[in-house]
Amino acid sequence: MCALAFRTTTIVAALTLLLSGNSFALDSLVIRLPGGIPLVMIMVPAGVFTMGSADPDTSNWHVGKKIPPRETPAHKVNISSPFYIGKFEVTQRQWKAVMDSNPSFFNSCPDCPVEKISWYDCKNFCTKLNDLNLGKFRLPSEAEWEYACRAGTKGRFFFGDCSCNPDDLGCAILDRYAVWSGNAKGETEAAGGKLPNPWGLFDLLGNVYEWCEDDWHPNYQGAPADGKPWLSNVKNTEKCLRGSWRGYNKVKYFTSFFRASHEPQLRHDCCGFRLVREK
Repeated sequence: MCALAFRTTTIVAALTLLLSGNSFALDSLVIRLPGGIPLVMIMVPAGVFTMGSADPDTSNWHVGKKIPPRETPAHKVNISSPFYIGKFEVTQRQWKAVMDSNPSFFNSCPDCPVEKISWYDCKNFCTKLNDLNLGKFRLPSEAEWEYACRAGTKGRFFFGDCSCNPDDLGCAILDRYAVWSGNAKGETEAAGGKLPNPWGLFDLLGNVYEWCEDDWHPNYQGAPADGKPWLSNVKNTEKCLRGSWRGYNKVKYFTSFFRASHEPQLRHDCCGFRLVREK
């Protein structure tokens, strides 16, 4: 039933985008994991974008009380090479194909995102996957993640202007793109159940957080401009997470620039990940 729902919602979402005129016709790659399990990747083109938030309404849309806010300063980043990124978050079915286990708390839905995995667990998954000689896989940098999420857009949300207020507990347009407190049932939901962004990437907002390669920095002062991971080489330092998760109940936690952190050893049902494969 889970797999059937996954395929049906994916087809419906694709038709909706086609009818609306939005484009997501980027090159894709289907990789077969052990057991023939598909892993679909979308090729993200090289380009330059503005990372972070220049939103003047800092008191409402920026999260946290630190000055400068953790989503600033906005800065230009050059993604010099194209790369493949997962069309969906890594699912429990895909994790089991590589790791022969399923650590998820909500483990009865194979096409739901794998969760309750630490940053270190994600790194181990990448190592085992790379040993299969299917390509070079890794976690995305925080810059790559935001670039892929924005998909050429420049506002607060990749789906366009939003009339909802930052502290709203309900938002009809966000319901279409994110699994969040406004529509979630508490558990994770199958990948592909909401509409994708303009580049055809699903589940970027809500459901589960997505681990990134980068160490956590409280803001973007001194951030690299080349799109590579921002590392401090401090052992067990907090790591970046993007995309928010289903437990948050305010619209402002689901912007394209929202960012968070956790200790790399944390295992919680809020945290999953999405793969990058180098072209």
